[in-house]
Order: sequence, then C-alpha cells, then structure tokens
Amino acid sequence: MKVGWRLALSVALWAVAFPVIGVLTSVLARTVYPTIITDWLPVPLAWTAMILWGLWIYWRCVPSTPSIPRRVMYLALFAVLMVIVGILALDFAIVLVVVIFGV
Repeated sequence: MKVGWRLALSVALWAVAFPVIGVLTSVLARTVYPTIITDWLPVPLAWTAMILWGLWIYWRCVPSTPSIPRRVMYLALFAVLMVIVGILALDFAIVLVVVIFGV
C-alpha cells in the first residue's frame, strides 16, 4: 500500500474513532466510575490515547526527510490536519446525535 493511502486511511480511522471513544469514555465516567476520585480519569486517558495514536500515525505514515526545516513543516501541517479532522469529526458526531435523538 502506498504511503499516501496508508496516511489517508489511518487519519480516516482516527477521525471515526475520535468521537466514538469520546462518547464511550464520557459514558464510562458517569456509569462505571461514578466516584469523585475516578470521575476525571477516563476522559484524559482517552485524549492521551488519541494523541499517542496521532503521533504513531505521523511516525509511521509521514515520509522522513534529511532536512530539519522540512520535517518541522511536515509536523506542523500534520498537526493542523489532525486538529481540523478532529473538529470535523466531533461536529459530525454532534449533528448525528441531534438527527438520531432530536433536539
């Protein structure tokens, strides 16, 4: 599989998983871990997992280059791409929830 396709598929899977994991951890925080001590724990862990997954995608799919400025530019563009994709994924999830459950 070409690197471009692998990058696109990895980012698409990350975008689909982002709102799903967010909703699941919010539900877990309210049902399975309803104590004050562990109520805050699942959501930061999920965010950390998503950030680590994004870093793994960058390390695995973005081509390396000997030029440090170009590598920094790739990292900045990838970070902007992931932020935009994450925001769009969350917006889509909100729209989907409103369509399914109403206002």
